[in-house]
Formats: sequence, structure tokens, C-alpha cells
Amino acid sequence: MNLSANSSISLSPKALRDGQNRLRASLESLKGRLISPEALLQGQQRVLELVARNASLKETLSEIARLAEEAFPDMSASILYFDPVAQVLRAGGYGRLPNSFAEIVEGMVPGPNMGSCGTCAFTREPIISVDVFEDPLWIDFVGLCKEYGIRSAWSTPLIDERNGSLLGVFGMYYPTTWSAERAIDISFAQDFHQLATIATERHRDEERSRYLATHDAHTGLGNRNLLIEQGEDIVNRAVSTGSPLTLAFIDLDRFKRLRQQFGHAQSDVIFAQVAKLIQQRLDCAELMVRFDGDEFVAFLPLPINEAKSLIEDLANDMAVGFEMAELHLQITFSCGLSTYDNDTSDLEMIIVMADEATRDAKRLGGDKIIIADQSLAARAKSHRNIRKLLDQAHETDAIQPFYQPIMNLTTGRAKGFEALMRITDEKLKTVPIQDLITVAEETGQIHRIGLKMFESACKAVADPSDPLKGLSVNVNISVAQLLKVGTTEQILDILARFGADPTRLCLELTESQWLDGDGAGRRALMELHKAGLKLALDDFGTGYASLNYLRSLPFDIIKVDQSFVKLIGQDRQADALCETVLALGKACGLDVVAEGVETPEQLKALTDMGFELGQGYLWAKAMPVDIASKWLTDSFN
Repeated sequence: MNLSANSSISLSPKALRDGQNRLRASLESLKGRLISPEALLQGQQRVLELVARNASLKETLSEIARLAEEAFPDMSASILYFDPVAQVLRAGGYGRLPNSFAEIVEGMVPGPNMGSCGTCAFTREPIISVDVFEDPLWIDFVGLCKEYGIRSAWSTPLIDERNGSLLGVFGMYYPTTWSAERAIDISFAQDFHQLATIATERHRDEERSRYLATHDAHTGLGNRNLLIEQGEDIVNRAVSTGSPLTLAFIDLDRFKRLRQQFGHAQSDVIFAQVAKLIQQRLDCAELMVRFDGDEFVAFLPLPINEAKSLIEDLANDMAVGFEMAELHLQITFSCGLSTYDNDTSDLEMIIVMADEATRDAKRLGGDKIIIADQSLAARAKSHRNIRKLLDQAHETDAIQPFYQPIMNLTTGRAKGFEALMRITDEKLKTVPIQDLITVAEETGQIHRIGLKMFESACKAVADPSDPLKGLSVNVNISVAQLLKVGTTEQILDILARFGADPTRLCLELTESQWLDGDGAGRRALMELHKAGLKLALDDFGTGYASLNYLRSLPFDIIKVDQSFVKLIGQDRQADALCETVLALGKACGLDVVAEGVETPEQLKALTDMGFELGQGYLWAKAMPVDIASKWLTDSFN
């Protein structure tokens, strides 16, 4: 069952009709009783209204107990709720029985000799105790029965018919021994039993809904919602009392590759084992949550050095390894630790600092624990400010596509354009572009930006006035965006919505971002290329892509990184690399574009080498689409 935090469970018309029909069928049995048929129907309506308006379970069950006691004046009703987490019975609803009785019953563990209600919950079968003074089920409770005037009892379980789980127990207690004439009570009490079942089902569903809203269903740990609910209070309490508090940000190393290798079903089994081990080792945590994907956050009431020792113990425990599919798997993690101080005492900054430390641990190869220092604090604050500026830029539409021409070096004419992200907000303009992209990727905003760039390119290409004169447009896309579920469909939907010619559009992927040529990213590339889009491998030479990518993936274009073009004619290694990439591209049937061409000397060196395509400030900076259109007209007409 997948329930959201504000889900609503309504009573079906059939459930209402069935309850009313059973009550009407039982009205004949009321002859000689104190309650009238009209009063019974009114009582039923009150109960259903309580259920419908989400009254507390205790209030609803108490109303059912009082209604049952009106029908049976010599009986005392008890309705217990079964707590599925603690596996105990909780005091639910009572009529005549006092609070002191409810307090005694609270927390009863179902068992074979726990009175009629406790035994009923254990066996999940109705139980009649003719004389509780003589019944072995009540041997430990005879004194209690004498104190509260109980001589016989009848109990029946409340069962959720949807899944067969125990919801609670409905019990009826009498001051005299059981007699055969009370059999009609059992029949008639089924109507109250049904009302109690409906009310308890609703309560269980609401509990489940609240639980799923704040917990990870797979590991049982809290989720980000619980972190938001409780994290700030934990930090504020530590700050106000001066108590030690360390936040540990744990990110499993290369677990995504394991998922790709073994599939989600088997890797989820290992993930649950890892989560259990983390929870056991860090059992002192005030709060532990599954933060996102393969990440965990724990609030440890320890000084940061003691917390580091505890995390080291966890790393040693994990080094033992895990068994899956007859394989022994070694799983490591990267961890960042942070705490509060005079300058950093809010939850968001403490999390960001620990996250930054974890990213540093990842960059160093993983399997490391790093304590956040002042430099990380400064970086975290900078990233938070950039994120806020990005949020504002989205609201004010300050992120726009600008178009830079890609030139044919032989003809001197434009062959196409690259759509580049440009910022019109003055504050955001001061942010280094790489920092902006890093924050956009970390926060997921790169997905939104990428789709906007692609949508703008499609709009330009499909414009009846054809401002780009039939030329192609390259659009950057990050691998993180490509791997996001639904991205491929969104790209194809945008393409179809504008009716843009896919052959005039090319997606550029940065080589250093490319992680897996055989996984979900490769499948997405193949699907997009099949739809007619071209693909370019950007910044070639700066990352760690292998030649196998060019063989196995459907790239049409290689773009030589500007750091090599800048040194062409001045550095033998740069010259050699440019010549090698050009030869490689031609051998593979790919176009090769030299990026960052700024001087006539660079242009001549590239032309002498045999390059046919280039891009850079030598011809033009990136421009809005209307200015790019005018530039084309003025330059080549």
C-alpha cells in the first residue's frame, strides 16, 4: 500500500449498508432491552461520523463501547487496540470500566493464558470464559476480576480482512457466570464488532500513512521529512545546552555500480543489511535517516573526535563484507563529520558542511572519513548562497540560452550553434560558472536548466521564421540529468510538442561526467539517437573516457577541449593530442570541433592540421537568438 501523508480513507457505501442491515436484522432481539431501535441507529450514525471526521481512536472506540453497553445493560465493554510495532495490546475504548482498569490492561502481551482478550489476540479466535474464577486462562487475573466485578467474559478478534492482520480485540464482561441465553448477545454484538473493526482499520491506515510520510519503507529508517521535523530541534537543544553533537553524513562508495550489476532486487537485500549494520553500530544516534539514495545522516550525541572513532568502528565492521548470490562483497563508504560552532549553528549549514566533507572523501577515492573544517564551512556557505541565487534566477527567468556559432574553417561560414546557459541576474553573474554548475548538479537544478535549454533550442529550430537559418543547435546535457528517471521521455515530449526536426539538434555530454557505458545512460543515449538526435562528446581529452565509448556509443561529434586548443602551436603535447583526436575522429567517421579558438594563430595551426570545424571568441561570443539571427544575416549575406 502506498499512502501519502495527507491520504484520506473513506467508508464505502457498501460498508455502511451492510452495517445498517445487520443492525436492522437484529432489532427483534432488543425486545426487553433498554435501548430502542431508533437510539441504536442514532448511535451507529454517531460512530460513523466520528470515523469520517478522523476523531481519535480512543474517542471512537469509547463511543462504540458505550453504545454496546446501552444494548446490554448488565455487560461492560472493552475494546483493545493491537500495536503492531510493540506487539502489545493498548487500551482502546471503555464504557463502564474505570481508567484504573484500562491502565492495568495497557501494554498486555498476547499469550496463551492472558485472560480472554490476551488469549484471543494470541489465537485470533473467539473465546468464551463461562466462569473466570475457574477458567485456567484467567488464573493470574482472578484478583483483578473480583476487584472489578467480572465473572464471565466473551472476546473476539478484530481482523483486517484486506490482509488478515490483527487490529485488536472486542471484549464483553459480565458480573455473573455465562448462560446459554446470552448466545443472542454474541450474535447481536457482531454489529458493534464491525463498527470497531471499521474504526480500527481507519486508524491503522492513518498510522501507516503517517509512518510512510516520515520513514523509508525499505530500511525502516527515517527519511528527509523526519529530518526536517526533528533535526532542527535536536540542533537547537544541543546549542542551547552546550551538549556535544556531531552530524555524520555517510555515502556508500560505488553502490550504484553494484545495483547495475546485480539489479535492484538483489542489491536491495544487501542495502537493507548495510542499513541494519549502520543502525546497530550507531545505536546512540538521536536520529538516523536515509537521506537520499545510498546516503545516511546520523545525529550523534558525541564530540566530533569520539564520533570519528565510532565511524571508524563501523568501517571495520563493514570490512567483514556481505554475502550475496554466493559472492562475498566488500562495501565501503565515505563519511563527512560536522558540528555546530559560534558561526554555524543551524541545521542546514551543518548538513551542507558534512555533505561537502563527504564529497571531498569521494574525490579522494572513497573509504575515508573527513572532519569539516573552516574552509569547508566557507565553501558550504558559498554553495548555500549560490543555491538561493539559483532559486531566485528561476523565479525571475534570469537563466537564458545564448547561442555561439560553430564555424566551418574551410568556408568561414557558420555550420551550427551551441546553446549555452547565460545569467542575466547581476549577483549570479559574479559566481564562477563551474561553481554554479556544481551547485546546480548537487541540488538537482541542473535537470530543470537542461530541459529549459533544450526547450528553447527546439523552439528556435521549429520557429517558422527560422532565425537560425536552418543550422543545427547543440545543447549540453549532464549525465546526472540523463540518468534521471523520465528524462528521455521529457526530451522526446518537448521535441514532439514543438515539432522540431531532431536532425537539427545535438546533445553534448561532458566526457569527465561519463560514468558507465553499459548502464541506464547508454540505453538513454541509444533511444535519443534512434529518435534522430545527434550526440557529441564534449571536452574530449580532459576526462577518463575510453576509446570503447566511441566504438560502442552512437556519438556523431568529438569536441576537443579548449585547454589544448589554447596551447596549440606552443606546446608539443597539446599539438600531438589535437592531431591524434582529429585522426581518431576521422577514422571513426566523426566530426571533430576545436573549442575555444580565440586568435588567428590558433586558427591557422588548426587549419594546417586539417581541422574543419571550430568554435570560439575569434568569431563571436554567445548571443541571444535574435542577435544570433542578425549576426548570421550581417556576416554572410
